[in-house]
Amino acid sequence: MLLFWAKCQDAGAWFSKTRTHASIAGVLLVLCFGPGQCSSESFAQPSFAPPLDKVTELGLKYRVIAALGDRLPCEPQLSTLVERARKEFPEIKKDRVAFHVILEHLGLKKAVKFSDDEKLLVYRDYRELNAIHFAPSGDKYRVTFGPPLECRQYASPREVFIDRQGRVGGGTESVHHDVSPPLRELGDREQPQSAPTPIAKVSLPYLRYRLLSHFGQAGVCGPPVIGADEKLRQIRAFAEIEQDSATLNAVLSHLGLEGRQELSDEQKLAVFQEYETLRAIDLELLASKYAFSMNVLMPERSGTSFGKSGDRVHGLVDRQGRISVLRRNPIVLACPK
Repeated sequence: MLLFWAKCQDAGAWFSKTRTHASIAGVLLVLCFGPGQCSSESFAQPSFAPPLDKVTELGLKYRVIAALGDRLPCEPQLSTLVERARKEFPEIKKDRVAFHVILEHLGLKKAVKFSDDEKLLVYRDYRELNAIHFAPSGDKYRVTFGPPLECRQYASPREVFIDRQGRVGGGTESVHHDVSPPLRELGDREQPQSAPTPIAKVSLPYLRYRLLSHFGQAGVCGPPVIGADEKLRQIRAFAEIEQDSATLNAVLSHLGLEGRQELSDEQKLAVFQEYETLRAIDLELLASKYAFSMNVLMPERSGTSFGKSGDRVHGLVDRQGRISVLRRNPIVLACPK
């Protein structure tokens, strides 16, 4: 109430300085001193999204990129991206704020010399961040996309918004991020109750097993209870896994089942679950190495009611299996129930 009294007093003092505005000042003062006129409701302002400093804006853009999910095959060929990264890297470094934020995000802030693989990581992030644009809309920001992100397809035609706390959603609703990757896509899609039948081949199984050997138990989501129907589905999926002969041979060797002519249903279930574990590791070819990301369970930590405790690990691995970790982020692996 004292604040509103001060506002009225300030307004009266300012207007009284000129004869031109004397009548206006009188009206304003009457309004202020009138019964019930100087309440908080009189000065209520509609909420709005304030301007963003560059660091905050880039952080919110990273939240949008995370919500988009996997990259789509609309980007130029890898060789073209590598060449562009080499060429444009010096200019990216001149954008000091963005360059620092990207290095922090990628886990490269201690790097002095950058390999072609690291330059590609920086270039790709810089390119995607600059493709995202925010426009204030109420207390949120409306998100629009330029190339290369405009080629992404969404499950919902609604507009995309983000608030200052990083909550992404469509329309007036907010869709919260999951606490661990993979993040929920925009929209109100229901989460699958069981892992999909594998169709695409799992590339580079020897590198995936190298990562599993190095980091230990991977965090993989699956149905909490495997009923009769789900068991039958997984057993039938073995026929499709057989078409991925390189990975199947690696799995059979790892499970000690190589050379078996026929597998029991229980053994086929074990193969399916091992195959799903390998698929849960993300591998992406860069200039010469592979970028990887995976969930690693940390059994020495206590979990929560939401899920198991672990780390989301990002790094590089070369074709010889040499691993360099860029960053580890604590997560709670919250699987669909």
